Amino acid sequence: MLTRQGTVVRSCGNRVVVRLDPVRACGACADPDGCGIGPLVSVFRRHAEVWTLPVPDSWVGRPGERVHVALAAASLVNGTLIAYGLPLLGAVGGAWLALRFAPAPVQDAWSAAGALAGLLAGFLAGRRAARSVQMPQVLVQADRPVA
Repeated sequence: MLTRQGTVVRSCGNRVVVRLDPVRACGACADPDGCGIGPLVSVFRRHAEVWTLPVPDSWVGRPGERVHVALAAASLVNGTLIAYGLPLLGAVGGAWLALRFAPAPVQDAWSAAGALAGLLAGFLAGRRAARSVQMPQVLVQADRPVA
């Protein structure tokens, strides 16, 4: 499960508005024996993000309350497959189909055109799949015990 911390801005029924803390590199990133991803994280460091998230009916967030926002790993995998896998599959499939059926002198041009058409088709299929697939809800866990 992937988690980030944030602060509740406001609560609206079964939804809560949370300002997520910026992404930071870990302490080992500056260490020569660490992973070395620290400079990359600092380049892509995001400012605080504000999200509106669904919460269970029994939980009411108070403004200023610190929370942990957790995203199930399966949700991340599903989203990644939809966002990147379908366009990649479309590009490879389109290039292969164009290469298979194009005349020999222009196979390269047809293959490039097929890859571009497949990429576009995969992107559109991914947008449609993202709308129709029910992704798991994001869980909001309070730092305080829920009464």
